[in-house]
Amino acid sequence: MDTPSHDSQVVVVGGGIAGLCAGISAASAGVSVRLLDAHPLGGRARTAEQRGYLLNVGPHALYRRGALAGQLSSWGVMPAGGDPLAKGARAWRAGRFELLPGDPISLLRTDLLSAGSKVRFAKLFAVLPKIDPATLVGRSVDEWLAGKPADVRAVVEAIIRLSTYTDLSDQFDAGAAVAQTQLGLGGVIYPDGGWQSIVDRLRRFFDSLGGHVVETAPATTVQLDGSTSVVSSPTGEWRCDAVVLACGGPAAISGLTKMAVPGADRLGPPVEAACLDLGSLRPPDHSIVLGIDRPMYASVHGPVARLVPAGRTLTSVMKYLPPGADPGASAQSRAELDELRVALGLDDSVIEHDRFLARLTVAHGVPTVDGGGIAGRPPIDSYSSTGHPTWLIAGDWVGAVGMLADASAASGAKAGLAAARISGASKRAAP
Repeated sequence: MDTPSHDSQVVVVGGGIAGLCAGISAASAGVSVRLLDAHPLGGRARTAEQRGYLLNVGPHALYRRGALAGQLSSWGVMPAGGDPLAKGARAWRAGRFELLPGDPISLLRTDLLSAGSKVRFAKLFAVLPKIDPATLVGRSVDEWLAGKPADVRAVVEAIIRLSTYTDLSDQFDAGAAVAQTQLGLGGVIYPDGGWQSIVDRLRRFFDSLGGHVVETAPATTVQLDGSTSVVSSPTGEWRCDAVVLACGGPAAISGLTKMAVPGADRLGPPVEAACLDLGSLRPPDHSIVLGIDRPMYASVHGPVARLVPAGRTLTSVMKYLPPGADPGASAQSRAELDELRVALGLDDSVIEHDRFLARLTVAHGVPTVDGGGIAGRPPIDSYSSTGHPTWLIAGDWVGAVGMLADASAASGAKAGLAAARISGASKRAAP
């Protein structure tokens, strides 16, 4: 039986944040768009309902001043949500909770810092929002913090982990780290309904623009037939003027194209974490906790956002995993997360539901010093250097804007617009 063939001006492979933003951007430019995904839309932005709790794929935060929030606002699909309960945040060090310095009073009262270090810390955080991140590109976080007292450094590294999810201070580009930390200081939102609410809003907007979603359509190869790109799947093939590959990291895209993504070798390792989501009958003793001597985190996500049944609380406890962490170390990660859970007063008697994710990908590559920071990541048109200018890429590891979902949104929107332009140029050149 012949494989069914379908035509579209633009095909987007991948239905996560990057793919949806690419599809919307292309459809907004007036071209026909097909978006293919092997799974229900959302990727790592999906939300699962379990026993009445809405669970994201790990703790997510929407940065108020980030590229994704900007896109959502410009398209009129910004979700409602709540602010983290930051007042009275705690540090966790040596198995004890201590005040985390977040304002002058908590800085004076905390035992985390010596008297002299409190002055150094205050000066650093007074200037942090004003630092030009470009001046730090090419230096690691370790190099940037060199010479700071050990106690100041430990607290600053914990705050950087909170905003970036990255625990790789010897390779992580300080310009990227500071830019993302500045973004975090501008505030975040926990969306009502979880990140699925963002996915659903983007899907409806894409549909309203005339875009078409083809779910359960796993792409297997992307090839050129003359000037036409052909995306193949077990259920058919899609022929198009331009294709946006937004289906994961460099390895996934290389698997489709059968060639490496140019520039991907400049990226650092993937960012990974272990996460324990806790549905409980009462809130924890502290709403936000940052690990100081261990790379850990805890935060109440519901009812800050509408994620829980009435009278219940949803807390996410996370461990930032080191690059190349042993896949067999999940039992140790679970034990550490449980230790923090119990310390927060969430013993088995109050836990109604839990879910453990031993190893989740937070981002597909760290902006490193050797790789040129964020600006050194592969651009959306990386494949142009291989003679494939109609193949575009998007994701949290692509382009010179933002990190995490912000990078996905920025690169997706840019790639979608570029694909529409390619298609328009192709039609104008046709006889």
